[in-house]
Amino acid sequence: MPLEDGPAAASKRRSGLRAKGLGRCVPVLFVVGLLSLLGGACDGSGKVATSPDPETTAAFLEETTGARRTGPVGPAVPGERAELVFVEDAVADEVIVLTRTGEVVERIRVGREPHDIALSPDGSYIATGNFGDGTVSIVSVESLSLERTIATGRGTHGVAFGPDGRYLFATNAKEDTLSVIEAETFSPKAKIRVGDFPEYVGVTGDGSTVFTTNLGGEGSVTLLSNRGPDSRVTREFSLGVDPHGWDVSPDGTRIAIANLGSDSVYLLDAATFAQTARFDTGATREFVPFMTEDAAFLTDDEVWVTNIGTDYVSILDLAKNRTAGRIAVGPTPHGVAFSRDRSLAFVSLYEPGELVIVDVAKEAVIERVRVGEELHNVATT
Repeated sequence: MPLEDGPAAASKRRSGLRAKGLGRCVPVLFVVGLLSLLGGACDGSGKVATSPDPETTAAFLEETTGARRTGPVGPAVPGERAELVFVEDAVADEVIVLTRTGEVVERIRVGREPHDIALSPDGSYIATGNFGDGTVSIVSVESLSLERTIATGRGTHGVAFGPDGRYLFATNAKEDTLSVIEAETFSPKAKIRVGDFPEYVGVTGDGSTVFTTNLGGEGSVTLLSNRGPDSRVTREFSLGVDPHGWDVSPDGTRIAIANLGSDSVYLLDAATFAQTARFDTGATREFVPFMTEDAAFLTDDEVWVTNIGTDYVSILDLAKNRTAGRIAVGPTPHGVAFSRDRSLAFVSLYEPGELVIVDVAKEAVIERVRVGEELHNVATT
């Protein structure tokens, strides 16, 4: 249910999760110790069961009402570029490329510890933010090969293209800066100081505003007027505890920001960044925070949310202001992205190294593929 803001929303529930001095931004050291409590461990063998245990699924699914969103999975449109799924492995320093059915077609070596991934607006390139060596890697979607690696700053994490494709933005978490990269030549053009320990960066649908979610302190969001290398900070504001992954609605009017430290998702007006709603992703178990990680719009009125401290994805119904359901996907879900026709969801499981494919209409896992060791975010073409 949506919650009103209050003093509790900004309480200091650190839980020992932020790790500026560690080699990972995501609080996995805490999560690993909890996996035995949360269940759903992988057996470690390539492909595993194609659907979750029925009793586990029943325990986590909630009843939903109304017709669901999409039709059956169909073939690609003739002449259309084949759909691909890209997911990062921060241990192997790779981007793994799969078909929409889960077949691995390529493994591409990028920079050290890739933590975020973004597709250029024209679909030609994938960019990764590499936390371990402070670089951004550029991968050609056509050749499935590394085109270039760009030095950006210490602890590079989030990456995002502007909607016009002219600039690529990257956060440098360990130096509190944002790099601006010209996308035509992939050359760095500016570095701008933003909030404390910026993890992710986004751009509004109209391209007017760049924003970073900052994990330092209580957590904040920094807004910049988007003028490429001449972008300037216009405002910074608090948003719960540890704002993290984000998405912009298909119509460009709303922004959803997952809140790692308060197990919630904030909805903001994309024009003013005023808060319009807040959703809890579930009742936090004692000493086991859900650690809401990432958010992705399926439609203008539906958001899917990964909860890395559990084994499920939450579904938020914005029209009815409620949590509409949960899908058990396996331990430590991190990133989520949808297929081109919105019939499939692809969820990366951080610690088991699995990519989980979910039938959106049925809200059920249909395939699991073991692809790596430590998966971060997902992008689809």
